[in-house]
Amino acid sequence: MSTSFEELYDRKLKEEMERHAEDLAMGSADDYPAYREKVGYIKGMLFASDIFQEIATRARKENLDD
Repeated sequence: MSTSFEELYDRKLKEEMERHAEDLAMGSADDYPAYREKVGYIKGMLFASDIFQEIATRARKENLDD
């Protein structure tokens, strides 16, 4: 069974979020500004994932309506 682009993209986003969250949990931020930057990156990746899922769902629905 082949993996769809949507699944691969979503998996990659989640892997990146998890990697950064693990780094943060291990104390990789040297100070509060670095911490905020890392948290902002994770939030941005989550936002991108949500937007992508919304677009993918809408595209599937439009394809079914055709």
